[in-house]
Amino acid sequence: MGKAKNLWIYERSYIRAELALVNFYNKFFRLIKILFHLPKVLFSKNTFSIGHMMGDSSMPSCLVCSREKKRVLGIFFNTLQGYNLFDLKIHRSICIPDLKRLILIIIKSFRYDFYSIIRVAEIYDYNIIIKYNQSLLNFDIYASSDGSTPLIRVMCSEFNKMNKPTVRIVTHGDGPKIDKYFSYNFLLESYKGVVMPGWRLIQGLPWDINIENSGDHSLDFIGFIGAPGGSRVFGIEAWLLLLLRKIQKNGLKIKIRLHPQAYKFSGYLLRLFFDVKMSNEESESEFISSISCLVTSYRSTLIDLALLLNCPVILHSYQVVLKENRNISCLDLRKDFNKCIEICNKAKLKNRSKNISTNKDSLLLAIHEIVLLDDAST
Repeated sequence: MGKAKNLWIYERSYIRAELALVNFYNKFFRLIKILFHLPKVLFSKNTFSIGHMMGDSSMPSCLVCSREKKRVLGIFFNTLQGYNLFDLKIHRSICIPDLKRLILIIIKSFRYDFYSIIRVAEIYDYNIIIKYNQSLLNFDIYASSDGSTPLIRVMCSEFNKMNKPTVRIVTHGDGPKIDKYFSYNFLLESYKGVVMPGWRLIQGLPWDINIENSGDHSLDFIGFIGAPGGSRVFGIEAWLLLLLRKIQKNGLKIKIRLHPQAYKFSGYLLRLFFDVKMSNEESESEFISSISCLVTSYRSTLIDLALLLNCPVILHSYQVVLKENRNISCLDLRKDFNKCIEICNKAKLKNRSKNISTNKDSLLLAIHEIVLLDDAST
């Protein structure tokens, strides 16, 4: 595998902190995690199985790797209709220690900024199995929900070698860039931004929304989401915690939904020190349906869901491209505390419409229709 391809596969592993001290801290924290995970990698290996998700043998076969995440599974079920869909499942089994395997995994981890040896081990074991089990690749097409993790990109690379279509399904295009290694870069119809060149809008939502019940919840909370990071033990930015306190002092209750990459203990710390309600045990649509306003520090897919359900959004101001929408306010949340609190108070008193607005008025195609049309034209 070429150097450029390797850099692409492990692109997500690099630490890009601007401050040298933060960069050192993140690498040091990763090193501690490597030491903690050494026994797991030494005494266990990854095995893989393929489970059927939907469809039948009359349809083209499609392989995905969902890691059995509920949100990712929802995206696949909602967008890959028309395919005989199979999921590559990852299992861990006890094994006889293999020092050569462990050393190679550690070397690869150190080469890429002390990247997780758990994730590197998955790629190592996957490559070994592929050499002896070509049945894993007897599929017509490969699809990914974001296409950014190393294992997902290794699988994409294998399908590219066989000249088979590879699909990347992204929920919004304000952060992700077009990935030239995927045959298709798709955006879901729920996306509320401007569709930039290279992206293609398709049928399908990333959530299962009960329209009848979407407005039946008590809107008692102001919703908060923030970006995780190596030094953010609370799972969100420190300055966002300051804003949270100011909103609480104005008599408003806070509900926080942590990013999946936040530390597992962050929710406990937030409840202990800030007396907030956590949302990660409920679905994304249940979270949005229970809040009167969403405050966010970054461009999240939850913004699109909030606008879909007519929930006002306060977005920390930075360079994003959004279609004009009266339900979104861009503020400097580090400074504009009073304006943010004013919007939250107004949203708390306002009844929310149940009308759901998507891109259904445009004639969007499903993924299998687009791929079929492209095959017919070549």
